[in-house]
Amino acid sequence: MSESNEGGVGIEEFLRSQDFMPFSNWLVERPRAGWNLKRGEPVCPHREQARISADNAALLTAPDCGAGWHARVDAFEWALAGVPDEHREQVRARFMIRFDARSFRDGRTDLSGFRFPCSTSFEDSDFGDGEVCFAGASFAGRMISFAGARFGSGDISFAGARFGSGPDPVRVSFDRVGFGADLVNFGGASFADGEISFGLTRFEPGDVWFDGATFGDGPVSFAGATFADGTISFDDTLFGTGTKDFRKARFEACETTFDGADFGQGDVSFDQVDFGDGLVSFDRSVFGAGTLSFQDCRAGECHSTFRPAALNGTTLNCAKVSLEGELKVSNG
Repeated sequence: MSESNEGGVGIEEFLRSQDFMPFSNWLVERPRAGWNLKRGEPVCPHREQARISADNAALLTAPDCGAGWHARVDAFEWALAGVPDEHREQVRARFMIRFDARSFRDGRTDLSGFRFPCSTSFEDSDFGDGEVCFAGASFAGRMISFAGARFGSGDISFAGARFGSGPDPVRVSFDRVGFGADLVNFGGASFADGEISFGLTRFEPGDVWFDGATFGDGPVSFAGATFADGTISFDDTLFGTGTKDFRKARFEACETTFDGADFGQGDVSFDQVDFGDGLVSFDRSVFGAGTLSFQDCRAGECHSTFRPAALNGTTLNCAKVSLEGELKVSNG
């Protein structure tokens, strides 16, 4: 049975309208034809999905400076504009653009300012070596996933990118992503309310910047992430209400700073984190109500400073901290 409003017009009716017909390959649940009459063979869902991903990637990387992609996005947004306000996000949620398991080694990798108007998946994609730029890109759907993607050596930028829009919580996943050597830049990126995860992601040697990034309300996880040699900066990052989970993260010979970061309300866990032998600094950081825990974490032969600007009702747990360097703790 289709979802419907009081006037009797269901979501399925909107999806079947002529305006959305060109985007049938973006539908999350596509009609099951069962048999390809043109080719005289049964439809294989896996083969069909691979074809859709290939078609999407070809349009995204076409040598037309993005003209074809922008035209398609404009047409999709125009179709959405014809849906009543109270149903627009429900309709948007029925679409997902898939680039799963595609190789972008030989295609466009400058996607700065590109728009992705619904849920988008780059899961297990391979971007190869060289610079990859999503700076200023916007992702509008409920689910944005780069899980398992591979980036080779070369600067990677998501600076100023926007993840999620609208009233619904988002799920953003960079889980198990492999970032190659050189700069990885999420500076100034904004993440809407929802669940944001960089779990088990590995950052090879090179600087990693989250300076000035904004996370909305909801859980944020870097659990099990590995940061190799470089400057790791979360300076002036703003976290919303919700848990912040860095458990079992590893900072290998890094200079790691959370200077001026505002962790908002909610529990913050650095349990079992290995801060390695480099600088660790929390100067001017702000923690709201909740538990801040460094249980079983290790800081090697480093200069570590925990000098927060405010502990607003925060419970501090530093049980079993292994510290070979110098730790300075003060308020202000």
